[in-house]
Amino acid sequence: MLDPISDTPLVLAYAFMSLLVLILCFILVNVVHKLYRSINSGDPISSPISTHELKTSIAEIDPLKTG
Repeated sequence: MLDPISDTPLVLAYAFMSLLVLILCFILVNVVHKLYRSINSGDPISSPISTHELKTSIAEIDPLKTG
């Protein structure tokens, strides 16, 4: 029969490893979902961000040219 006192570190290690596996699976599912979504849309994930930054930089350059 199992001794509850001596098996406590084993149970804690098993619980910690199970939690770690669940976290890694969650991260993996999110990464695969983002990649799958970017492949289906045909656009890179960062394209709206870079377009917004480009518009901002052009808007900042225009007053420099006119003034």
